[in-house]
Amino acid sequence: MENLEFLKKIIKGKNFGEELYPALEKNIQEGVKSFQLPFKTEINKLAFEAKLNFNKASTSDMYFFNGYDATLTRSNGQEIKQSFEIKKGTGMTVKEAFNQLQGRAVLKNMKDENGEPFMEWSRLNFKKTDEKGNYLVERYNENRGYDLKEALSKFPVIELDGGDKEKDLLRSLERGNAQSATIDNNGEPIKVFFEANPEYKTVNVYDNHFKLLKHDDLPVVKRTQNDAKQDVAEQPKNSQQQAQKQADGKAQKNGRERKPRVKIA
Repeated sequence: MENLEFLKKIIKGKNFGEELYPALEKNIQEGVKSFQLPFKTEINKLAFEAKLNFNKASTSDMYFFNGYDATLTRSNGQEIKQSFEIKKGTGMTVKEAFNQLQGRAVLKNMKDENGEPFMEWSRLNFKKTDEKGNYLVERYNENRGYDLKEALSKFPVIELDGGDKEKDLLRSLERGNAQSATIDNNGEPIKVFFEANPEYKTVNVYDNHFKLLKHDDLPVVKRTQNDAKQDVAEQPKNSQQQAQKQADGKAQKNGRERKPRVKIA
């Protein structure tokens, strides 16, 4: 019963709900060595399916939820498939798997070989697959130096208020969502969508038609010469001298002024 309740907790925690409970209990009671449970849902009007994989231990009556095989059907009818592992109850939720199948990065709390926790972004590489047909996973751990809030702070984002709105925005982006937010364009609010991009230590910005916007076409937060020097101070010592000259030059030229109003369709 403890094993069953533990598996139920994992299933629910990964957003598969409680509808699979009866089938799970039936297979365990019958002592089936390995079995799959089908799951179907719709996310953002797109069909998402999964087959949850369970196996019985060879030396005991314990069962394990090893992962699931997911399929996302895109709006053009294309099917994207990927297997997601579950290790000791940790792994991608349904929504996080959906976001990865959409090509977005997800931040997860991981553990190294010594059991020490660390944070890691991961994203699927749709150009490369392994011998099982799964897309290779690109990983960017916390040592890469990607700061999501700092990347957002380049723009005058109204939700970066230091309170609950900021926390909600950051947490949503960490889960791999394309999250709506508002940029202050000299008093004129612009609705956009943000998307984390740990590979280039930045964020992707889209308009309300989900057209990718160039950063140079968006208003940015005014930065002073002192801000530029502070950035240099936080860099490794061997690159500070060169970065200092660049920062001074940029600050003297235009001070990173906020750009004039722009019109976005």
